[in-house]
Amino acid sequence: MRYVLTLCLCCIVLHPAFAGDQEECHAVDNFDRAIPACTRILESPATKKDFVVWSTFNRAAAYERKGEFEKALTDYTKVLQLEPQYLLAHYGRGVSYLRKGDLINAKSAFDNALALNPEFIEALYSRGIVHFDLGMLDKASTDFDATIVLNSNHAAAFSRRGMVYEKRGDFPKAIADYRKALAITPNGNIHQQAHAYSRSRLTILGAGLTGPTTAGSEGKGSDASVKTAAIPDKQTSPDRAIPKEEIKPAPVVVNLGRRVALVVGNTDYKHTDPLTNPRNDAVELAAALKRIGFQEVIEGVDLDVGTLAGKVRDFSRVLKGADLAFFYYAGHGIQVNGLNYMMPVDARLADESDVHAETIELNDVLKHMERQAKTNIVILDACRNNPLAGKLSRSSGTRARSGGTIGQGLAEVRSGVGTLIVFATEPGNVALDGADKHSPFTAALLKHIETPNTDIAIMLRRVRDDVIDSTKGRQVPWEHSSLRGAPIILKAGP
Repeated sequence: MRYVLTLCLCCIVLHPAFAGDQEECHAVDNFDRAIPACTRILESPATKKDFVVWSTFNRAAAYERKGEFEKALTDYTKVLQLEPQYLLAHYGRGVSYLRKGDLINAKSAFDNALALNPEFIEALYSRGIVHFDLGMLDKASTDFDATIVLNSNHAAAFSRRGMVYEKRGDFPKAIADYRKALAITPNGNIHQQAHAYSRSRLTILGAGLTGPTTAGSEGKGSDASVKTAAIPDKQTSPDRAIPKEEIKPAPVVVNLGRRVALVVGNTDYKHTDPLTNPRNDAVELAAALKRIGFQEVIEGVDLDVGTLAGKVRDFSRVLKGADLAFFYYAGHGIQVNGLNYMMPVDARLADESDVHAETIELNDVLKHMERQAKTNIVILDACRNNPLAGKLSRSSGTRARSGGTIGQGLAEVRSGVGTLIVFATEPGNVALDGADKHSPFTAALLKHIETPNTDIAIMLRRVRDDVIDSTKGRQVPWEHSSLRGAPIILKAGP
């Protein structure tokens, strides 16, 4: 009743033109509408302090969901300047710092939230993640223990505690916790993701999925992201009771976050040998990514230099705030002075000086990805034999096979933190285009990429095995990874 009365009073105070903005400002998941609505409220001279605090908090939450973490942090700080004990603003700052990878400030923000409410489950659980990522396993375990005491139905806390046990090498306890996570109905995205992760780890550890059949006792609820405040309340929502009931393992329907991809396949080369399969490879991989839930898949085949550059720009625009960015290129590639270049279909490469004007450097794509997305997967089936490499070598006075300026195949690439780079074959070697519909590498990738609940590291080992078998050892896929944290699952499922 207090919330309704407050809302009514504020509606009288606010200019009538802004009355409709309150609902949109509150709906922070629709961030493109919430942010302008909150801003209009804040810019109104009639807005009172309570609504300034409320609107600024909701705008911060919308910015966080959009992936604009600096703007979110600025707004959360404004809220705390007005209301230093605004619990959810401390928590929101922690979430924003955590999502941008600033673990120290994330820990401080969650500490502040827990100083105000030591039983704030979301902050306890999130601080446990920070402690785990900082390598502070004892403190992580303590936080997950406390979360489970407060809510014995917290599937994500069991799964995370299983990660701690696994890191310590205590595999029986890890398996037990993963099974406990699976025995709980996944109520919310973080718990659905915990189901997918736990299934994956049990498979990797060679353990069965059989576990307890009951969820346990009642506990307090949890949410994966910053909650919106009830208008204009400053504290967390009341505890939510979860009834006891028999739990049967349920199908996993998981929100794996916002995932975007750029998929390119160049076959019809004008000035060098055409290839057989890149067009087929790219078309079918793009379709597979859409089937497994990628929200945006930018795709292109047989691209000239201008069109390929345009696709890279389009990709850059959708990368901001992505949880996972995926880039796949199939076609001719070339290395010059240790740098790798993707060849558009109109490249002539009469001289080494033409490389920069007529090709796209791989590092340009990597920079866009690593600046803007949380996790990056780069797959290059682009080591196929390219006669223009020999042409360039002759014009440069070097020999491709002797380690000169122009090299055979692609050069080794070292990824930044949070990036996995996969080559169809080892650096400096040549991958096969294949006589069938797909290259040996992409045929294996298509075979395994839609396997549910499988860590990408396991999936790529299966791809490697298939490629080695199908090429009788002539081609060995290679990768460089600096991924951290939980395994990357491309498709969730039962």
